[in-house]
Amino acid sequence: MFVCRDCGKMFRDNFNLTKHMSRVKPCTPKAPTLPEKREPKSAGGELSDSQEVHRVSQEVHKGSDVLCQFCLQTFSIKTNMKRHHLTCKCKDDPIRELEIKHKVDIDIPENKLECRFCNLIFCKTSNLNRHIPNCKDREKYFKNLQEYCRPNVVHQTINNTTINNNNLNVNIFMGKEDKSEMDFECIVGALKKAINGFPEDQIRKIAVEFICIYDKMLKQKPENQTLRIPNLNSMIAYIKNEIGWEMVPIEKGIHAVVVNSAKDLIVHRKELEAYGRSNRLTFQGTSVPMTPQIMDEIGYIKKNGIYTEQFPGFAKTAIKINNLEK
Repeated sequence: MFVCRDCGKMFRDNFNLTKHMSRVKPCTPKAPTLPEKREPKSAGGELSDSQEVHRVSQEVHKGSDVLCQFCLQTFSIKTNMKRHHLTCKCKDDPIRELEIKHKVDIDIPENKLECRFCNLIFCKTSNLNRHIPNCKDREKYFKNLQEYCRPNVVHQTINNTTINNNNLNVNIFMGKEDKSEMDFECIVGALKKAINGFPEDQIRKIAVEFICIYDKMLKQKPENQTLRIPNLNSMIAYIKNEIGWEMVPIEKGIHAVVVNSAKDLIVHRKELEAYGRSNRLTFQGTSVPMTPQIMDEIGYIKKNGIYTEQFPGFAKTAIKINNLEK
């Protein structure tokens, strides 16, 4: 565990500690604990004014650790927590009931407007409350949690990876998508479709179309949706990384997807060029192979991404459509 030297709050890793310590509003340092000072009672056996103040401060300090087991909100005194229990939104939540029953540790975001399942941040609490029942990441988490808590299941949890006796559920993020269904035949099919989509002298457009088709095929698996775009006119996007969902400008989001797909495709360069030679993918009327030039463009896009004036506009729209929030 990592501990903040100012407020004493504990974090599971150094990244979250650094994020906490670099926030705009600094955390409140812990007040030093002073030794208890005894004072005589006033006449008549009643407490003096100073003793009364000390008694009240002790009661508040003693109650500072009072925690709601459902939403993990802290309260200064038990009375406030009991009052809160009557309206706590997490009290009857089946997910929270399972977590408590099976002692599953959870992380509650510091930002009270952040969804703890998908890490989207909202401008109002009411918007967050409307979002949570429909959060798709919440549904996936609930299914995994039910499997995790199922009787007679041998499992262990290591770095966001839950290993069951039958399944392996990995936290997928940008660059770590599940490509088990993307075999070489799928990639060749995407290449052929891209070549047929544009004239052979427009190599860059063929290469970009190749990337867009590959991205579309990859995103057919719901868990591979590592970029979320609210709508076609949105100026922002959400990228899923190791920590959670990060809000970024739309250009940066599209750039990340394009570079990510180009990296996947460039790995198969030798295989694709060999396939091109054996299947005579050449420029019309010549023996010059097309595949090496297409892969040169893929390599260029891998390095430069969307930050180039020569990047076709249709590709941005295609990437947006592939990654629209469903």
